[in-house]
Amino acid sequence: MNNASHDFNGAGFVPHGTRTRFEVAYDDLLQALRTIDSTYPKIREGQGEPEIRAAFRKFLTTMDYKFAAKNFDELLKEKSGKFTLRKDNTINWYHEFIPIMTVMDLLRTGSDNRGFDMDDIDRYAGLEVYIAAHLRHDSIEDRYKKMPYRQAARIFRSLQMMMLEEIALNQPDYDMKAGRRMVSDMMTHDRLMTRKKIYYADDSVWKQPMEEYAVNMVQKKTSTPFIFVSKQTDVIHNMATMLGAPDFGPDKRLERCNRHEDFYGENRVGATLAAQQRWPDMAETIKILDDIMRFGLILNFRYLQNVDLHYKEPSHVPLHGLGQCVDSVLMLNLPEQFHPIHILLKRMQNTVDAQKEPGKFGRVAKFLERSVKPALEDHKEAFPYLFGRQETRVPANNNRPQPPSM
Repeated sequence: MNNASHDFNGAGFVPHGTRTRFEVAYDDLLQALRTIDSTYPKIREGQGEPEIRAAFRKFLTTMDYKFAAKNFDELLKEKSGKFTLRKDNTINWYHEFIPIMTVMDLLRTGSDNRGFDMDDIDRYAGLEVYIAAHLRHDSIEDRYKKMPYRQAARIFRSLQMMMLEEIALNQPDYDMKAGRRMVSDMMTHDRLMTRKKIYYADDSVWKQPMEEYAVNMVQKKTSTPFIFVSKQTDVIHNMATMLGAPDFGPDKRLERCNRHEDFYGENRVGATLAAQQRWPDMAETIKILDDIMRFGLILNFRYLQNVDLHYKEPSHVPLHGLGQCVDSVLMLNLPEQFHPIHILLKRMQNTVDAQKEPGKFGRVAKFLERSVKPALEDHKEAFPYLFGRQETRVPANNNRPQPPSM
């Protein structure tokens, strides 16, 4: 078997009923995360981190993704020491991991149920390349902050080639030609996902215009739907986690919400619609992620309006726009602490200290009771932390093929 190839095709059925290798590996990973989610109430603050790391590493091993595993090791090194936590005191590498889980969950769901299939991603470099690229999508910018992008990319590419050589030392039959193709595809992914910047001697910074950056991910000949999907999930996770981060006051959150609405939703630039038109086989997946982003935008805008008092005049009518995209939100079978919308809603519920800011705390309660809960009333079993825990949980996506009982 060609272990370096990213044309895995989900092939190689294993003795687990009719599930493919990916389905077995992902089901095991998801079950591990569910156990961790139910065991530790504060995962994002560090509880259960060794178990999460081990579960993801086991997934990569089961898939025989040696290249992605090397990049995971490098990511953990980058996110260690003083960089272990993000500024909001949550585990740093989850910023890469949770979007990957979002995409893989839609892969597990399959095209028959509004997701996509392994053939769809194999057409564009493959799952291993996507995982490796998303794990390291911020690495060039973070490690070589003020270096010209082309120079930094050359250094980063040489480090990727060194990883391949290390793999080949331990596995003489490793297909280096396929490995080099993975590196090339990964660098294309990173180049189109990175917004270019130039740092000047006077500390001023030129930034690539957002419209050019967003459109490039769709229009460039070398782009793929998974580069765009990677950006969608990155934006979704950023929107889910900016509330409560010290660098994201109301002004900055409003600016980010406006930016995301302008460039990735159904908007003036229309990058999402253009992506659906260019890659019709992935249009449904792109639409699902656009709906999830829209759900997060609606919540963030109304929170700014009613809680922060930093947008329009407060309005307490129910957010019925949530109902137009909630089905896509519930497509994801991720545990609450790994699901971007649950992360966002729980932050809205718990960020304000009642003792320190009683007035604002009261506005949060009013926002949830009058604006959010009425819009989600028909789906209360999916949001138990808002409506009260039920004795049994109903899975969000009941159409997904389930593993056979063993």
